[in-house]
Amino acid sequence: MPIGILYLTTLTTRDSQEELHKALQSFLEAVTGEQIPQCLFKLHYEQGRGSVASRTDGSIFTFPNVAPSLAFDDATLDPIKVAWEIAMGEEATTLEYLVFPDREAVFDDEMSD
Repeated sequence: MPIGILYLTTLTTRDSQEELHKALQSFLEAVTGEQIPQCLFKLHYEQGRGSVASRTDGSIFTFPNVAPSLAFDDATLDPIKVAWEIAMGEEATTLEYLVFPDREAVFDDEMSD
């Protein structure tokens, strides 16, 4: 019996879990063949909306929730840059943000020992 994974997603509503169940049932009923496919396992979760803006309280930074997406949005790093600038104070320069020293030479030295 062939096994596969089916991933269903929707925005959270009062009936979203029931709607996803109906969609799964419709899909399984539409599959033709000798054996009727069965769902062996279901996982359900809801992603909350949470905070929509960054907040600072002394040395505690609260970041907004990341938008649910399959692709990484570069704007996700914007609140982190703001927190970095606050933490670094006058020492913060845009040229240093997310700039890391090359570690290739360190790796080469470790390999030769």
